[in-house]
Amino acid sequence: QIEWSAGVGALKASGLDAEEIVCAGSWGPPTLALTQLHASLYHGTLAATGQLDAATRELAFNAALDFDVKQLVSLLVEKTPDWFAQFSVGELPRLQGAGTVVLPAWTNHSPDWVGEVRPTLRLAGEVALTNVAFQGIAANWVHSHFTCTNRYWQLPDFSLGRPEGLLRLSPALNEVSGDFYSKIYSTVDLTAPRSLLNAAEQEGMDLCQFTGPPVIAGEVWGRGKDFERIGFRGRVALTNFTFRAFNTDAVVTEINYTNLVLEAIEPRLWRGTQTVAAAGITADFNTLRVYFTNGFSTVDPGPLTHAIGPVVEAAMAPYHFLEAPTVRFEGYIPLSDPNDVDIRFDGLAGPFASLKFKVPRISAHVHWFTNTLTVTNVQADFYDGTG
Repeated sequence: QIEWSAGVGALKASGLDAEEIVCAGSWGPPTLALTQLHASLYHGTLAATGQLDAATRELAFNAALDFDVKQLVSLLVEKTPDWFAQFSVGELPRLQGAGTVVLPAWTNHSPDWVGEVRPTLRLAGEVALTNVAFQGIAANWVHSHFTCTNRYWQLPDFSLGRPEGLLRLSPALNEVSGDFYSKIYSTVDLTAPRSLLNAAEQEGMDLCQFTGPPVIAGEVWGRGKDFERIGFRGRVALTNFTFRAFNTDAVVTEINYTNLVLEAIEPRLWRGTQTVAAAGITADFNTLRVYFTNGFSTVDPGPLTHAIGPVVEAAMAPYHFLEAPTVRFEGYIPLSDPNDVDIRFDGLAGPFASLKFKVPRISAHVHWFTNTLTVTNVQADFYDGTG
């Protein structure tokens, strides 16, 4: 049986730079214990205890640290991963945790650390960071508890704060299958991760302007990098949102996304006294179509067609609505092929002007199919009579 203690100051060895290290422990078969470890290094401290059962090879440990981890990682590995190198933390991180792990057999000189040892890891702890940045995305603070059992990770209360809002997650990840799940609540700016997107995606995001951050509440799930398995279910609310100069006061909808199909359930849009609503709008990225079900609109079509695109805007240019029409619509429009269209409108407008005609009131049924626009059932108050 042995009890021991040791201390050293100003230790520099193989890149390690510690101001002070104090440790103590004991050996009483079959238990090897580290009863104290305190180190001052990299502008912070490390405190830890541990216990190893030599018979079962189970190691139990408890640790707390608040030093510059990046300097220690650069010491332990030859090349720091690119993603890790892009992290920056304004103040020293705070991490504390406890866990157990079963080490490989003492006679095994080439252990399988991933297949044999890693599944035995059990871990629980807490992490807190302030003034964090990653690839230009900044956060005032990040905090979460975490657990790991049988290669199943959980962060039940992950939270991230930015000047404009808050992001809350509860991610769970199965390392073996790659399956993940998380509840999500967000009031952060959607344009914050712009630097992570490619040029085309950034160009698409630039079409959108957010005066205030949207409110998103729901759940997301998937499997690894298999984007076709990613799913989302929740609710989204935006205020003072602008797309291609088409500004809105508010947009609310329930969202479902699975198998490359995005569904907006009972979406509502307000623009002053004008509104757009539908029983559902579905963007199918398999067929490259957007489907509308039981759509209803009292919005001025001028700014709306401009937002849709130049082809539709040019087609609607000869028709002038001096007041916003009332329109019901159903069908689909393309995401790619401009001729893949089949959508019907029933509209009532007034006053209305086209070519040299001006009428106080007009209604019609319009069918846009492929490259043909068919107008039927036109009824109008026409120069002191009807037509």
